[in-house]
Amino acid sequence: MFYYKDSANNTYAVSSEDEAAALPPDCVQITQAEADAIRDSRRPSSLTPIQIQIAQIRKEIDDAEREKMLPHGVRVFMIGSMEKEAQEAGAARVPPLNKAQSIAALRAGNVGYRVLMEFHEFISGKEAQIAALEAQP
Repeated sequence: MFYYKDSANNTYAVSSEDEAAALPPDCVQITQAEADAIRDSRRPSSLTPIQIQIAQIRKEIDDAEREKMLPHGVRVFMIGSMEKEAQEAGAARVPPLNKAQSIAALRAGNVGYRVLMEFHEFISGKEAQIAALEAQP
């Protein structure tokens, strides 16, 4: 492709020099990057800075969940299952442990649960950032 612009900064893309001969006489050849920059500069930005920031945080969340292969539903299920199992084991002890004690013992003794919770808390922090941004006028 060949790219051209005229004196009014209108851009043209043609596939051959023969087609370029039919362009207005004030056209000069430019690079694709220059044509893209001119075209992009004319597009109005429809997102506010806050919306852009929210989109960036959501992308960070998506990237982190994809990297760890732990989407929200899987994380919540795993945490719930581990905590339920810990509560059942804690209730069977003598003396029995209450819910808070069972979960504290789980976090202290199970590295997998601790890593899962740290990741879950990281994502929750990102979600809190989004909520705070969305609450701004």
